[in-house]
Amino acid sequence: MVGRLFNAKVRRATLEDVFDVDRKTIRSWGRAIRSRDPELLARVLLGRGVNQKRTPDIDRYVIRRWAQLRAEGCLDFRAALAREVKSIFEVSLNNKTLMDAIKISARNLFYRLFAPFKTAYDNYRYQESRPLLVTR
Repeated sequence: MVGRLFNAKVRRATLEDVFDVDRKTIRSWGRAIRSRDPELLARVLLGRGVNQKRTPDIDRYVIRRWAQLRAEGCLDFRAALAREVKSIFEVSLNNKTLMDAIKISARNLFYRLFAPFKTAYDNYRYQESRPLLVTR
């Protein structure tokens, strides 16, 4: 709607104030609508994350395979993961991207393993912090 209003020559400053969107974003939306190119329109409306190489499928694979490689005792798991992702998904990922996926999986594993202990500890602390009721 904002892009259509921009194309209808409504002042950009007014659109920016009313919809709380940057002028450059409004302009890109208007140009995408005017171009009638479905790929450009999808790219502009979906935002920056649309062109990312790392997809949820790749994340799931990396998380599962990382656990297997760790269990096997593989020391160079990053290179092995990069090779496997490139051969399976035909996408080359750098080490930082792989490590981001691994960190997320490690954090989730940590919380799954220690959540029961944390809950029990929190309950214990809550019971200790409650004031004792003194009855006469």
